[in-house]
Amino acid sequence: MVHEAKWISTIVIQDKKNSQEIKVCVDYTRLNNACVHNPFPTPFSNEVLYNVAGNEAYSFTDGFPSYHQIHIIDEDKKKTSFKTVWGSYDYNVMLFILKNVPVGFSRIVIVALSSNTTALHFDEIVSSLLSK
Repeated sequence: MVHEAKWISTIVIQDKKNSQEIKVCVDYTRLNNACVHNPFPTPFSNEVLYNVAGNEAYSFTDGFPSYHQIHIIDEDKKKTSFKTVWGSYDYNVMLFILKNVPVGFSRIVIVALSSNTTALHFDEIVSSLLSK
């Protein structure tokens, strides 16, 4: 259910590159522009590897599916509203295309996995398993 019309985003249909298919996207430009930038630092790849270097084995885990397990608090769901010919909808879980979701995800993973043997680079979680 949509509560505030000012947050309703539009649907955009685009051609897929090198294909005759189309993709349907929600344009969250207004919402992203309204968000304050979160300056949480994202490490460079070489920093991540340096932090877990010197061990015999590593585990690389794709954290992308975890994005969609972070719930949006009820009062912010209205900000993800979009309208179609079938009605208006909003999301219950975080969308990775929103401005501060990648850094929010990073903060959650860093706190959950706080360890000298684990590092995060965007949605890749690197763990050293065996020390020398």
